[in-house]
Amino acid sequence: MNAAYLPPPLTDFERWIRELLDVPDDDDWYEGRIDAVDVPSFELTSLRLALDDLGADEVRCFDSKEKRIPPLRSPVATGYAETVRTPCAGARFALRRGSVPALLWIEVDPGCARLMVTCADEGIRDTLTDEVLNAMRGRSSAWRRQAIRFDPLERDGYVHLEPVCADRIHLTASTADQLRRNLVTPLLRFDEIRHRVSSRGVLLQGPPGGGKTWAARWVQAEVRGKATVVVATPAMFGSTSLLLQLYELVAADTPCLLVLDDLDVTIRSRFDCGADALGELLSRLDGPATVEGVFTIATTNHAEALDAALSERPGRFDVTIEIGDASPEARAAVLADIAMAIGAPLAQLIDLTAATEGWTLADITNLGNLALLDALDRDESPDLWRTFELLRGTPATAMGQGYL
Repeated sequence: MNAAYLPPPLTDFERWIRELLDVPDDDDWYEGRIDAVDVPSFELTSLRLALDDLGADEVRCFDSKEKRIPPLRSPVATGYAETVRTPCAGARFALRRGSVPALLWIEVDPGCARLMVTCADEGIRDTLTDEVLNAMRGRSSAWRRQAIRFDPLERDGYVHLEPVCADRIHLTASTADQLRRNLVTPLLRFDEIRHRVSSRGVLLQGPPGGGKTWAARWVQAEVRGKATVVVATPAMFGSTSLLLQLYELVAADTPCLLVLDDLDVTIRSRFDCGADALGELLSRLDGPATVEGVFTIATTNHAEALDAALSERPGRFDVTIEIGDASPEARAAVLADIAMAIGAPLAQLIDLTAATEGWTLADITNLGNLALLDALDRDESPDLWRTFELLRGTPATAMGQGYL
């Protein structure tokens, strides 16, 4: 004779939820009482913040076996060098709408997070779901209207970037005008023009160290707090799967400035490796998969290496801007910033500005770094002119390779 079947004992979480929802022990507590909504993994932190902002009556934490554990709060990033402590991902949030109890929590699977909402009243479940998702995409978001770098190896799929100050970036008047007209103004006034200009692309080309990255950062600074900025390094848009993840992120909050650094490193001709990624990028920039409200700025050292369908067709990159040697005004401004930052004599700046004709902004920045290192080595005050004389005649490509 077989022994009578005994169901497994209830977990701490099951006992609590049955008590909360007043569900008999012999009834399935989840039958007709639970909704689940998948959200991308890059929304996990924002979802945790949204649940914490919900104003729950009680929060309990459970381990992977649904055993109750002491309340845990862990830090999450909400900005560059900014964190807040929020209940761990295994926390359950109990509250009431009127006299009706409800419970919310998060489940995490590879590639996505899942918002779980259980309540006997379907209307309340729908209302709570909308409240949490709206908060996740709005006031509780950990990344919207900020500058982030796309990185799928990170837990959230991104990292926050240090804010950029436009006053510290020196562009020629022509470059600034073109960037303002094609990117800054459309991003800041997107609601007014979205039906006529829903996206736009700018390609910055020129030799290494010429200031292309500075120009892209100037745009970031100009739209700071008004549009989301997403920066992608070459490794992040070198494959179709990564491009799909990248555009899923940028499409989640528009208007958005998408920065593609060193485009020619991984996206080249359709006859080279990476042709599938090229096709996906073309489709995203100006094709059936175009995302409204995504404005793109890309940099390249070798525009001639890019496929003509990418670099020459309007609608993908509408404007190409040549970034060459730094202008006298830009050199003077950067040298002044460096001199004040490291404590070098300002009286040298006029001569240095003239002497550095043909230098890139990267060369001048390196001059400042070397002057500081030389001063530390000599235990004296920094002297930009001394460092310049030590480097006189040294090819720019060799600067910083031990000449001090």
